[in-house]
Amino acid sequence: MANFNRTIDPHHINFWTLWLGIFCLGFCMPIGSPAQTGPGGVGNATNNVLWLRADGSNYADGDQVSIWLDQSGNGNHVEQPNAAQQPIFYSGLMNGYPVIEFDNNFTAGQNDFLRNLNPFNLDGTPGLTIFTVTRRNALGDARVIISKRVNVDDNASYMVFFFNSNFLNVDIVNLDNRFTTGPTGFSNGANWLLSVRYDGTSPIGQRSRVYNGENLVITWTENATSIPTNNSPLVIGATHIGNNRPFGGNMAEIIQYRTAVNVAERIIVNNYLSAKYNIVLGINDVYVMDDPANGNYDHEVAGIGRFDVSNMHLDAQGTGLVRILNASNLGDNEFLMWGHDNGIAQATEFIDVPGIVEARFNRVWRVSERSTAGAAVDVGAIDLRVDLNGLGAIDVDDLVLLVDTDNDGAFQDETAISGAIDLGGDIYQFTGVTALADTRRFTFGTTDAAFTPLPVDLITWEGSCEDGKTVLKWVTAQEKENDFFTIERSLDAKNWVEVVKIDGAGNSEVQLEYEFKGLESIPGTTYFRLKQTDFDGTFAYSKIIRVTCQEESKFSLTVYPNPSNGIFKINLSQAGAEISIFDSTGKPVFHQQVQTQETFIDISDFPSGIYFLQAWNGREVVGKKVVVER
Repeated sequence: MANFNRTIDPHHINFWTLWLGIFCLGFCMPIGSPAQTGPGGVGNATNNVLWLRADGSNYADGDQVSIWLDQSGNGNHVEQPNAAQQPIFYSGLMNGYPVIEFDNNFTAGQNDFLRNLNPFNLDGTPGLTIFTVTRRNALGDARVIISKRVNVDDNASYMVFFFNSNFLNVDIVNLDNRFTTGPTGFSNGANWLLSVRYDGTSPIGQRSRVYNGENLVITWTENATSIPTNNSPLVIGATHIGNNRPFGGNMAEIIQYRTAVNVAERIIVNNYLSAKYNIVLGINDVYVMDDPANGNYDHEVAGIGRFDVSNMHLDAQGTGLVRILNASNLGDNEFLMWGHDNGIAQATEFIDVPGIVEARFNRVWRVSERSTAGAAVDVGAIDLRVDLNGLGAIDVDDLVLLVDTDNDGAFQDETAISGAIDLGGDIYQFTGVTALADTRRFTFGTTDAAFTPLPVDLITWEGSCEDGKTVLKWVTAQEKENDFFTIERSLDAKNWVEVVKIDGAGNSEVQLEYEFKGLESIPGTTYFRLKQTDFDGTFAYSKIIRVTCQEESKFSLTVYPNPSNGIFKINLSQAGAEISIFDSTGKPVFHQQVQTQETFIDISDFPSGIYFLQAWNGREVVGKKVVVER
């Protein structure tokens, strides 16, 4: 099988999502239960209901952002069909990671924001935690990070925003207990890691809290014991749809849980974000391998830890390959965290290996095993799992764990740890590992590079527009039992339609290049993904790519209002055209011949959503995305 991403991750080509086990108090770990694949290895799609990461977007530097994909697994994507209100994607602005920049335009219909009209499972809960990484570029009135409300007290679940210059403000369930962090303010031009925690089961005067990193800024009163399920949209960058007050700054990551996360979970998530974006934590900095002096192991940081008997997190994986659980001696205020150097997850290193090992991963991980006071600790033996899904044939007897026990930065003088257990689904476990300790590095190797090569199979997957055609190209390093590829297209990155099937190579050990040019371009932005299917029917998906095609044409159209309730006024630059409308899967749902330059289209009986309107004058085709809202 050629290897495909399960979701977007531009920092390595393999973003593993697995369904294994959660820790139970009796130290059991059922393999079939869900892994902790949320931020920093905290939570999964059940409780981590929103995860917007700028690095989870397939945009180029300077691109307009029409959709910000939710990485939580819940599909709570936020969108903006109006090009004039689309924020801009900029790469590498926060510690090498990208941001999405919202403008400072107060003009109605011009201020940038993103929204989800029908968000799923974001309220209706007694608890809530929101983490944000932002940088404001302007002061002013109501600079909103995240909001879920119709308007003011109308179906208002929550809102987190800067107000009165530089203070963070919070609403939980309408405005009755709105509070501010004043006199503590947050200046422009700085990167801020801020979080809000609400617990409706706590005493009334302690239900709401704001943190600056790990520092508690304020504890506040909230009357509501739960957040009701409201019929209100999720909005990023504005108080609500129709409000023209801009955020005016950069957003890198927004995380939401349906629960009031416990202390250990909060510490882990904050250390994950601190390492990723190089934001200093004043206290509880339990992961220090992100420091330049330690090699900048900033990537896909995750961890386990225990603050006390009521605040524990005992199993973590995050977005990476490594999962750690079952620590035998995890005490109060002790944490084990790990991150990697962003090397290739491929056995390309043949020199720095011990004698019996033929090759190892280029990627190296490093561990912090520390207390909240910063002292080195020993959490005991741990079970370490690695997800090698899609890396070709693997003999478990060939797989080894390499630990740099003398901390000299080399593995060739170490003793390989063998004895991995095959848990199924290409998940392998090293049980009772004691070699990992504070500051130590580790990686994975193979004793038989011919049979267990640990390769990355899908090298590239990209698209472009050429002469009115969408050109899609991909390259595989190797293929195992590969029957065929399927190209799928979407207008909204949520609803997909099959375009074409292309035969695979079956089995190949050499690099192969593929190209498909047989697809007419749709003006604007479309999304593509590649599905690869084995001879036995097993399949996997690539990351989603975004292709924007702009066509030069004397024939043009304008559509307004857009969004609307389904009645659109169409103005054509020339009289006479065929008007067609397609739904988000590309299926035609409307067709009408018009003879004039101006006409009205009524699709008010169609469901709310995104549609593509196309006009053809017999020679040229032009199109617009239109949105039906109610």
